[in-house]
Amino acid sequence: MKLVTPEQMREMDRRTIEEVGIPGMVLMERAALGAVQTLYEHLPQGALGQIGFLCGGGNNGGDGLAMARMVANDGYAPVVVMMSDPDSMQGEAAQNLEIVRNLNIPIVELGDCEPDEVFAALDDLGYCLAWCDALLGTGLDRDVEGRYAEAIEFLNHQPFVFAVDIPSGVHGRTGQKMGVAVAADATATFGAVKQGQALYPGRDLCGDLHVIDIGIPPWVMSEVGRSADLLDEAWTFLRMAARPEDYHKGKSGKLLILAGSHEKTGASLLATRGALRSGAGLLTVGTHEAVIPHIASTINEAMAAHMLSDVPDENCEERLREFLQDMDAVGMGPGIGTSDGSRQALHAVLESDVDAAVFDADALTLLAKEDDYAKLRGFAQDATVVLTPHPGEMSRLCRCEISEILADPVGKATELADETGATIVLKGAATVVASPNGRVGINSTGNPGMATGGVGDVLTGILTARLAEGSEAPFDAVCLAVYAHGAAGDLAAQELGERGMGAVDLAEALPQVWKQLAE
Repeated sequence: MKLVTPEQMREMDRRTIEEVGIPGMVLMERAALGAVQTLYEHLPQGALGQIGFLCGGGNNGGDGLAMARMVANDGYAPVVVMMSDPDSMQGEAAQNLEIVRNLNIPIVELGDCEPDEVFAALDDLGYCLAWCDALLGTGLDRDVEGRYAEAIEFLNHQPFVFAVDIPSGVHGRTGQKMGVAVAADATATFGAVKQGQALYPGRDLCGDLHVIDIGIPPWVMSEVGRSADLLDEAWTFLRMAARPEDYHKGKSGKLLILAGSHEKTGASLLATRGALRSGAGLLTVGTHEAVIPHIASTINEAMAAHMLSDVPDENCEERLREFLQDMDAVGMGPGIGTSDGSRQALHAVLESDVDAAVFDADALTLLAKEDDYAKLRGFAQDATVVLTPHPGEMSRLCRCEISEILADPVGKATELADETGATIVLKGAATVVASPNGRVGINSTGNPGMATGGVGDVLTGILTARLAEGSEAPFDAVCLAVYAHGAAGDLAAQELGERGMGAVDLAEALPQVWKQLAE
């Protein structure tokens, strides 16, 4: 699914009006009609009554006014509340205000109301089947204060709230709550899903999200472009490569997983499981000598070799460099530690000719300690490089506060991708994938049960396997891995519950995910 920024959506509106010649009033009418039809889907059948419309002074308020007159025609009793001077409205919004007045629909003006009086004034209007939030729209760029904040507080105490285009207080690009925000039960968004509606907390605040076709021509949408893709089942299905009948293990690629240590044996096992359950062909685990027996006794499909050490070791380095010459992809980081020996292994990978490399966990910590990213950038010129930080690791890589990462995950991931030449997988509730060529994906799968140790190690294995196979373009392969990882987590949660599931359960659910995508 295509995601757009508020600026891109406004450009689509402008071009449709100015270049195509479709009047803005027609676009607003289609938006309001679609929103009303969606609202009715959420109301009890046959239950006529009062519906409240909380309107601001811009086009979002105009949408609400158009909806109010439509529900009046259908037998409901609309009450319109204007939170700003209605006579300051312009364009299509002003036209709809005039129509509402001509229809004698009740209008309550609270533009001069003191903030501490707003809640009581709205409460005095009585029970509404629904309150429609048409206050602020997608253009909000500052914190909500004063009477608007109090109006949002009122809405958040109502039994059913329907947001028009976007819940008021949600930033349309970042999904952040701008001081306060409406927690809607359902949202009708116009034209396309806004990027902030795919990111948390915006995604959660939208409730049930519905997209309304307002008549933007497809070629206009195509030329304006998108800010990101929502990685959903439809997106992944179109990009999942089928295996031909003459497929053999050599076509699945040769991959090396550098993981595990004396204290973190499980990290190597989980990364290996993730790779094997994602179609890995020939897999070797490079690890500490003490870990090899655990792999040999637990996972029959993988080979293991001594390639890691706590201190620089010439034999380990020579063996690692030799293996790298024959590998299609390498995944490095889970449980390896940040010793000088691990740093030696990192430099061996960065100096190799391997086609693809995934860096996670301790490998990211080692990269963040480098003076600059010159060696990484040089490596990324010839290889597909993927970095998989969580927000804490991302803050070290970006040399900024975690709060800055959380405030704009797409922006920060895009900046780091540009700086390093790597594709960034910023892990979180809505994982962001950002490539150095500007493409962005935002994942739709996953659940809170995945917030447990070892889940990231499994993702390292999945990513390495997909890149080693090489059946899809690198960015598509990364996005497929991220989607499948979250989908497997969802399957594990369905079977075991979010509190009862673990990383092993997720890994074991992967074959079912790949089977569903292949079908």
